[in-house]
Amino acid sequence: MKKINIFLLSFILIASPFIFAQSDDCDDYDVVDSYSFNTRQYKDLDISISYGLGELTIGSSNKKDIIEGSIAYDSRRIKPKVKMESVSSSGVLSIKTEKDKSKANCNYKLKDIDNEMEFYFPPQIKTDLFLDFGVGDAEIDLTDISITKLYINCGLSDVELEINKRNNVICESVSIENGLGDLSVSGLGNLAAKDIDINIGLGSADIDLTGDRIYDTDINVDVGLGSLDMILPKKANIEIYVDSSFLSSVDIYGLKQKKNKYWVSPNWESSYPTITMDVNVGMGSVDIVIEE
Repeated sequence: MKKINIFLLSFILIASPFIFAQSDDCDDYDVVDSYSFNTRQYKDLDISISYGLGELTIGSSNKKDIIEGSIAYDSRRIKPKVKMESVSSSGVLSIKTEKDKSKANCNYKLKDIDNEMEFYFPPQIKTDLFLDFGVGDAEIDLTDISITKLYINCGLSDVELEINKRNNVICESVSIENGLGDLSVSGLGNLAAKDIDINIGLGSADIDLTGDRIYDTDINVDVGLGSLDMILPKKANIEIYVDSSFLSSVDIYGLKQKKNKYWVSPNWESSYPTITMDVNVGMGSVDIVIEE
């Protein structure tokens, strides 16, 4: 009996440094990192954000040449990597969060994790913005940010996107993909985008394409099993081509149906920009209306 007790005591003494080291390492998990980058030397920005879990906020900075932001994260779950570098005359900012493998043995519950990221970008510099979400919520306000390209992959997140004023530049392209989350977009027409791609998987999307700065635009829409409600601007010539099946639901209001799968504006105005849409619907639903 005495030999067994000695063995157990020896084992505890040997293992205890690892146990307590792990405990100390896992206890320090509430971390906030702050960032600030001067963009005065750049002609344009290329910004890429990949955010796996948590709440994300994006907006315009009140400082002319400064990118500023912060990441509050649970270090038991993720490890942020933020890198700013110069490529020719462009500033390239990469922000991503990765699982911290060194904390793999830490015990935690997913519901207890509270990650928050917020970044604010200068208004006058041309910006290509690429956003990739995992699970969480995102509030994106692109008002006053000079967007030249926009790519958003919503993943499983609930995303609110708004543009409340005219874009300072013409946006070359917009790509929006929505997986299983809820997507809400207002003022998308304010980006003055030439090409827009919208892909809705199993989630739902409400997209308002109105705005004060509408240009000739080509729009491709693909809806799988999800749903899309879209508002189009009234001061535009619109033509819509629809490819759907008997399992899908498509309702278009305010336009005149010329053929089985073709709708156009009832009154064509030569002074208006033209919006051409190709809509492909699987087993989902699409509702399109013209703004009042």
